[in-house]
Amino acid sequence: QKLREHQALAEQPPSEIDARALVHELEVHQIELEMQNEELRRAQAQGQEAVDKYTDLFDFAPLGYFQLTQDGIIREANLAGAALLGLDRSRVVSRRFGVWVAPADRQTFATFCETVLAADTKQTCEIKLLCEGRGALDVQLEGLAAPDQAGLEKTWRLAVLDITLRKKAEAVMERSERLYRAIGESIDYGVWVCEPDGRNIYASPSFL
Repeated sequence: QKLREHQALAEQPPSEIDARALVHELEVHQIELEMQNEELRRAQAQGQEAVDKYTDLFDFAPLGYFQLTQDGIIREANLAGAALLGLDRSRVVSRRFGVWVAPADRQTFATFCETVLAADTKQTCEIKLLCEGRGALDVQLEGLAAPDQAGLEKTWRLAVLDITLRKKAEAVMERSERLYRAIGESIDYGVWVCEPDGRNIYASPSFL
């Protein structure tokens, strides 16, 4: 094709020198294409490595991670997330995350979803999840809307942390505090609890 174009422009048969120059030009072009092809293969390998690394981080993270559609349907779930819900991952994907939210917390979760999609910063809330074979779990949710992509449905990312033990510990501490306060208010001698620097924590009526 190059030779024919050159011949048409010159309107005369190409000389041997022209033919050699054309062959040289084609060889240089071939080398350039081979280098570009090698660069593309290298970029593809780096891209695949990044995907593999992301997949490993996503799948084997200790927290439950989900990618949800705008309507709250689970598009992706990692192994910890599926285990938290007490199901195999294949039974979690394509279902609404809200089906596991305790009825008393569904309005809180709905408001949380709306806030995440409307904001560009991380949002948090605490709710109870009703998980297969595990009963009710106290969890902390962290949601962040994904960057806008032209022509694609808006999605958001959800991290789920099991805080059941923390909630139980807080409940025990609250009960203990009420007990100690009741004891302090019922005895005759004064009780004063303070920080090491002297700031007051509790002073019983007798002490006051």
